[in-house]
Parts: sequence; C-alpha cells; structure tokens
Amino acid sequence: MSKAELDVGNGQSVLEKIELLKPDLIVNAAAFTGVDAAETSVEAAYRVNRDGAGNLARHADSHGIPIFHLSTDYVFDGKHSRPYVEHDKTAPLSVYGASKRDGEAQVQQVEKHLILRTSWVYGAYGSNFLNTMLRLTGEKELRIVDDQVGCPTSSERIASVLLELAQRYQSDGKLPWGLYHFSGQSHCSWFEFAQAIFDHVSRAGIIGRSPRLTPITTEEYPTPAKRPAWSVLDCRLFESTFGISPTLGVPIFRRLSNR
Repeated sequence: MSKAELDVGNGQSVLEKIELLKPDLIVNAAAFTGVDAAETSVEAAYRVNRDGAGNLARHADSHGIPIFHLSTDYVFDGKHSRPYVEHDKTAPLSVYGASKRDGEAQVQQVEKHLILRTSWVYGAYGSNFLNTMLRLTGEKELRIVDDQVGCPTSSERIASVLLELAQRYQSDGKLPWGLYHFSGQSHCSWFEFAQAIFDHVSRAGIIGRSPRLTPITTEEYPTPAKRPAWSVLDCRLFESTFGISPTLGVPIFRRLSNR
C-alpha cells in the first residue's frame, strides 16, 4: 500500500483502513528514509517513522493483529568494533536514526510484534546505493566513502523472509515475537560495495567501461546527517530462532544482467 493510499501518520486513517481491510497481519515498510533530508524535515520524519509506527502497532493490537516492522542499523552510533547485537544500547547520530529508534519503542509496546533491524538496503527498484551507482556509470571518476562499514542487504531477500515468517504465523498462529537483526552476511565499506557492483556489471557486459573509483574519507564528503562509521549487525539470534540465514542477495545482481 503506497503513501498515497494511506497516511500512516494519521491515526484515524490507519484505524479506518484496518477496519475496512481486516488484515491477518500488518507489515510496516513505510518510512521517511531520506537520511540527510530528515535533518531539515524533522517533523515529517517523526510523523512517519515514530508516529506512523505507533499508529499501526496500536490499532493492529486493538484488533488482535500482529505487526512486522522494519528498522535500521542507524539507531547505533558506530563506535563498536564488533557486530552489534539486539540488546546493545542505541545512540543514533541523526534525526533519521532517532526517529526510527523511537518507532521501535512504539512497536515494542504491543505484544505481537516482530522488528527486523536491517542495513544498507539495496534492490533492483527504488532509490538505493546500487541504483545510484548504475545511474553514474557514465562518469569518469567516482569518489566513494571508504571509512563507513555496514552489511549490504537485498530488499528481495528481506521481502522473501517476511513472506516466509508471515506464512509460519498463518500456519502456527504464533511466532517468537521481539526485536531481531537481519542483514547481509558480508560487511564492507561503501567504496568496496561500489567496487563489487562495477565488477559485476563489467563482467556481465552491462557496461563497457567502469568509472575510476577513488576511496575518500567521511570528512572529505560532508553531509547534513552524521552516519555511523561501523554499523555491522550480528544476526545470530535471528538465525538460531528462525533457522533462516541471511544471504548476500546474489539474485539481485543476476537480474541486472537482464537490464
């Protein structure tokens, strides 16, 4: 359901839509994802990321409906040197991260909730790092940040896992509710991610020549919002609980060959 079809920040609209559709389960993928834009659109970011999550969770709970909610690695400050686990203290550096953290807190107030914190989401569609790199293939040189490290995660993989968990709930009538980390298994910097993307599209013959990639520091590429230098997530709790292992999302890269 698009934002044009439902304004999650409007509690009454959420209630009316739930009563109209009578869903068995709600998946909240609605988010204000403009990390830099959120710094100047604070109210809009909180309206969706905090209030919207709260509206969906509260009204879902009042109708006995479970909610799946997607969150982010940007709830952390990146000062750890090991992968973050679910109970690590959150300390967001940006408005976006803070609004998503507060959204988690709203969802956690209801019993039947499943929160998946993920990171560096990319996919064949929409605005994301993968598509940005593909759009810039004609450039001679790209300067890419090399001192921020995270786990690229396929949107396709996230969707398939959410579907599998929904099917389990439909079959069993229950799930181990709570907060879990779910991201790709490999961590890298943005520069290394760009290298992987252009290596693939070059070998696949999608482009004739890749741009020259130059690694730079965060300081050399200032942005309105601060980002964690290290936001690698430990997904072992999710794997041991559900028996599902995150993957790097190779099918997305294979699909690029058909573009």
